[in-house]
Amino acid sequence: MTGIITNYLTQHRRLVVPQLGTFVVKVPEGGVVFSELLKRDDGILRGLLVQQGGMNDLEAAGAIDRFVFEVRHALEHEGAYAIEGFGRLTLSPGGAIVFQAVLATPVAAAGPVVGESAPEEGNKISSAAALHPASVAASAESVAPRVRSRSEAKMLEICPSIAEGDINIRVNPLGLGNREDPARLVFTAKEGDAIASSLIDMGDHFRLVINDITCKKTERPMPNLPVATAFWTPKPDFLTGVEAWLMTGGAHHTVMTYDLTAEQLGDWGDAMGIEVVYIDENTTIRQLKKELKG
Repeated sequence: MTGIITNYLTQHRRLVVPQLGTFVVKVPEGGVVFSELLKRDDGILRGLLVQQGGMNDLEAAGAIDRFVFEVRHALEHEGAYAIEGFGRLTLSPGGAIVFQAVLATPVAAAGPVVGESAPEEGNKISSAAALHPASVAASAESVAPRVRSRSEAKMLEICPSIAEGDINIRVNPLGLGNREDPARLVFTAKEGDAIASSLIDMGDHFRLVINDITCKKTERPMPNLPVATAFWTPKPDFLTGVEAWLMTGGAHHTVMTYDLTAEQLGDWGDAMGIEVVYIDENTTIRQLKKELKG
């Protein structure tokens, strides 16, 4: 397994190990990094095991499962998993898997990639993750021509550090999934500049869309919305921002943060070999169309 992984990465930029993460060869320096963000099975490693290992598809899937278990067991009990002649996987202080190359292998400069370790106290990254577009208009007034903002909400996965004002916990009927009614945080996000981002599977590659936004107070109370909410205006303006988001394939789930800049998140995307598209105050639809075609 490790030999197949090593050999493949000498000729290709990326290899997904399903349910574990992705090895990414940085361009142009040629170093290798590892990301747990991308772990969806794209069939490549399974196909390599079939072609080079003499397995059928079911046997290949089982071999990958055993390899992932072996890696996780080694990390949990020994703190590292060695890949002979290539490098080793270790755990960061925050519990993320980190790849360290052997000296003979070009490797990225030392230092944590976004998400590798927990930030030091006083320098925490606050974010509202996996937000749903509850509505493009947060209230009846928002559909008027003079108001152009977007409201997003999510049941559970939102960090309360972005809140402004009271933070409450409520238990309301779920209404879907035939599950017990969950306890959910209810608050409104603070005002300020932020970014909203979306990671999209384009089939043959990933695209990261990053939109500069301005969060503001909701224009009317929403007492019947039993979840945390963020209310923002996308840059360069509402209409252009929404059209650009749809044009680039911005997905249903959004990650929002006040503490990372678009450039910082874009640098991470570049390091992971991901296409990065920015939507900011300088964006025009005409120029964006040219960028996406190029």
